Amino acid sequence: MISTLASTGRNAERDPFHLHCKRLTISLFLVSPLSSSTPNILETLSYLRSLGKHVAFITNNATSSRQTYHEKFSRLGIETSLSEIFTCGSATASYLRDEIIPRREKTGQKNGIYLIGQSAMEEEFKECGLNWNGGTVRTPPLSFSPISFSLNLD
Repeated sequence: MISTLASTGRNAERDPFHLHCKRLTISLFLVSPLSSSTPNILETLSYLRSLGKHVAFITNNATSSRQTYHEKFSRLGIETSLSEIFTCGSATASYLRDEIIPRREKTGQKNGIYLIGQSAMEEEFKECGLNWNGGTVRTPPLSFSPISFSLNLD
């Protein structure tokens, strides 16, 4: 499922769909699902952009990368850039790169990513310059030393 996000800015303080993110104030304009049959989508996106509004395409689908969506939008005649497309994979990769890894490095903790995900997640991790184990690559299973859970009171 793809949603379209646009900053409309009108009556943002009274708009129930108003969203405030760090240094960016945006209001939501959602179209879901996005397809070639979505009424007036090309005209709507063109109009919003002509007003100087930022448009973003957001999905929680982990099976497709931003590049896959970019290609789909091109086939639908929708002009986009990768920077306008946000997937759960790109959000996760960016969060790991920008927040988690620096914090762990600052405290001297080891960094390691074990990815449980599909090739689209791997694409996003690679795009962010992250290294990982797991994912679609077959790796030997993790092994652990046996632990006794018996209670010995002697």
